[in-house]
Amino acid sequence: MTTQTTKVKNGTLILPKKLKKSWENAKVFLECFDDSIVVKKIYTPKISFKEIVKEFQKAFKGVKKQEVSQVLKEIRNEQFSK
Repeated sequence: MTTQTTKVKNGTLILPKKLKKSWENAKVFLECFDDSIVVKKIYTPKISFKEIVKEFQKAFKGVKKQEVSQVLKEIRNEQFSK
């Protein structure tokens, strides 16, 4: 972890030289508070959404909609009965 002070000029955060290369063209998520900002890199998944859907389809092949509905009802009842 690197801790360093930096400047904000015209609304632009100036990254220290040590960080510039690893953060170049990074997509980021900002979480703002009264006196601080948390910056996190957004990583692109190595698997596409279509590939994820295909994996789910394989995993749930043969499972009936009724069975899924019954399991969901049981889970909801369990959660709301606490």
